[in-house]
Amino acid sequence: MPVSYEDITKVAFELLNAVPCTEANLRSSVSRSYYGLYHVSLEYADTISVPPVSAISGPVHATLGAYFQGHIHHDKQTRMNLRQIGWSLKSLHELRCKSDYHLDETVTHIDADAMHQRCASKIALIQQLMAAKAA
Repeated sequence: MPVSYEDITKVAFELLNAVPCTEANLRSSVSRSYYGLYHVSLEYADTISVPPVSAISGPVHATLGAYFQGHIHHDKQTRMNLRQIGWSLKSLHELRCKSDYHLDETVTHIDADAMHQRCASKIALIQQLMAAKAA
C-alpha cells in the first residue's frame, strides 16, 4: 500500500504526542517530520525541474536543498519561498541526523515540537506552490 507525505507527517505528530512520550518517540517524530517535508519537497521539485531532481545522481538530500536554494523563478516571492524551503531542508536535515545518529545527544520535546511546526509550515507553503502551479 502506498504511503504519502501526509501519512508520514501524521505519524510524526502522533509520536510527538504519545503518552508517555519517550526520547525514542521524540527522535522518531523528528525523523518522520523531516521525511514528510523531504518527500513533498521532492515531489514538487520533480514537477518543476528538468531533469527531475530525483533523477540526479549524488547526495539527494543536499541536492534537493541546493536545488531550492538556487532555483531561479521569474516571480520574486516564489523565488524567495523556494529559497526558504531549501534553507529549511538543509537546517532540518541536520536535526534529523542528530536525532537518528547521535544517540549520545539529547533530543527534547521542544526540539521535536519545533521540528514538527517548521516542517508543517514548509509543507503548507509547498502545497500552496503546488496549487498555484496547478491553477
